[in-house]
Amino acid sequence: MEDCGQYGLDDPICTIGLSTEEQSCQILLGDYSRMASLRYISIGDGNAYLAQSDPLDYFDTGLRQMIENDAVPDLGHAAEIRFTGSEHYSVVYEEDSMEDAAQNGDQDTESEIPAGYVRIGESPIIYEISADRYQELMATAYDDLRHSEVLWADFADVR
Repeated sequence: MEDCGQYGLDDPICTIGLSTEEQSCQILLGDYSRMASLRYISIGDGNAYLAQSDPLDYFDTGLRQMIENDAVPDLGHAAEIRFTGSEHYSVVYEEDSMEDAAQNGDQDTESEIPAGYVRIGESPIIYEISADRYQELMATAYDDLRHSEVLWADFADVR
């Protein structure tokens, strides 16, 4: 491929990185072809290809769709997870890291790790909660939510 610009691959719309222990590759998503209405992609071998289905369709989702279709993938063999974009995050697996922290007297380690996210009813607000807070919520019973005192009043006196 002599001119990446004609395919939109010099400034790709999206870059998808895949890696294993042995190798890694980047898939670049470029422009649509004018004639075939298919997206140009490059897999790093110096060629531009037309994709039969647009890979960007699989990534074009909002937070609401991710929460509604939330499924935790099997990450049993993952060593690192990276999130890049306007903000960057990285989660790295370190064997026995929770045990080491507990032995070193770091009692707040578990509470610093988010246990998950909570949404109340149909509220658009999503709360990140710690493991400690999650345990408190799960231990809450209906009677815990009742008022501890009752105020007797005549509705005629309420204005």
